[in-house]
Amino acid sequence: MLLRLTRTSHYYIDRNENGEIIENLTNPLMCKTPAVEFHQVVSEFIFSNLSNNHITGKLNCRTFIRLNNDLLIRCTPLFNNTNSYWYDWVWINWVYKDGSTMIIPAQVYSIVDLRFITDYDTTMKPGFYVCIRSISKLPTPKWRNSKIIYTGSFESNDQESTIFRLVHVENIVKGCYAIPDFNTMEYNIWDTTKWLFVLSMDKWSKLF
Repeated sequence: MLLRLTRTSHYYIDRNENGEIIENLTNPLMCKTPAVEFHQVVSEFIFSNLSNNHITGKLNCRTFIRLNNDLLIRCTPLFNNTNSYWYDWVWINWVYKDGSTMIIPAQVYSIVDLRFITDYDTTMKPGFYVCIRSISKLPTPKWRNSKIIYTGSFESNDQESTIFRLVHVENIVKGCYAIPDFNTMEYNIWDTTKWLFVLSMDKWSKLF
């Protein structure tokens, strides 16, 4: 299921003796880039969320995974040991309490190895989980007659502008093509809430 691990393909999240949530992928770095600072926020969410689900102790995480359908997912603030970040997009199959489903885009920020949580008192299913931010609803056409480019915004509410979720990898349907929706080249990617989604090229011939 997984690629062969490289030096930076796995890391852990834990709590130190001072009660601080730490991770060993970016903590040793002196340079705190926006991607590194964002990764630390992600790590704090993962550790706190799983603690609330009675899963405690050191958490093993990955910066990439290859699923059974040969889909490669990358998510790291330090791609190839540089200051370049890489966070892939995927289509997630949401299953609601009433049994209905909806497939929507989501950006992946971390992969958590929870294959061994049977020892904990939790209702979570063992396996690999991805930490994501998803679009609030199905993307809509960017323009009235648009057939290839769609637009959508990250999920948010009155209390939280940034909402993370942990989702089992079995809910990942396929990869997704996304780019920031900006009217100018002078933008901050970390403040982005609106995105453009491009339909897979293998479907273009059916539209014209």
